[in-house]
Amino acid sequence: MRNSLVVLERTYYRTLYDLAGSEIKASKRLLPYKLEEATAHLLRPASRFVISGISGSGKTTITNFLKKRGYVKLRNITTRPKRPGEKEDEYIFITTPTFKRWLVANKIFHPHKRNGVLHGILKTDRAKFLLGKSKFYADKSVAGARNLISKPSIAERTCLIYILPPSFRELYKRISIREQERESNNEKTLSKLEILDRFEEEIADMRLARKMPYAFLVNDNRSRVKKAIAQIAAAPPPRT
Repeated sequence: MRNSLVVLERTYYRTLYDLAGSEIKASKRLLPYKLEEATAHLLRPASRFVISGISGSGKTTITNFLKKRGYVKLRNITTRPKRPGEKEDEYIFITTPTFKRWLVANKIFHPHKRNGVLHGILKTDRAKFLLGKSKFYADKSVAGARNLISKPSIAERTCLIYILPPSFRELYKRISIREQERESNNEKTLSKLEILDRFEEEIADMRLARKMPYAFLVNDNRSRVKKAIAQIAAAPPPRT
């Protein structure tokens, strides 16, 4: 298990260096901040936000802040059971038979299966998101964002933010603490092997960010991150 964590850590930083490109020279400790600095111009006001990041990076901190600023979540359809504390406006919880009926009725955009669970988005909700007349945010993997925003012209009018932890070890620490809290609340938890498997899948997804106009933001301090988001969420988006 320990060796697997070491291998994943190497893969994680190798991926970050690939995303940074040859022009950015930095140590592992400074690399996330150099990526943030290099993509700061992409952190801009918009009526649409897409938030991506590896589990434990702190996406919820950002999405909760956007909700307080009047942004509405683009809900995912899912066949998994509702978790304790989850609200009805966060997901559309349906059964597998219902999902299949909606699929036949052509209601679902990008239907896919992940970890044994069916996922997708209502086509009507995607249309509202892309229209850009209302304030929306979406919590998506990079692959999901690429499917959601298929045209470069739409991506240019959307603020895509990839949340980075200050280090890989901090990332592992955060998700380990989260799973311990879930265990104490008698909720379903991920095993250490499942955590590593998820990291491997999400690091592979992170590689795709090179082909999308993501602004990287290091979630090392809640106040600093909230300040950065407040500056663009409060400002009016540019007219299109």
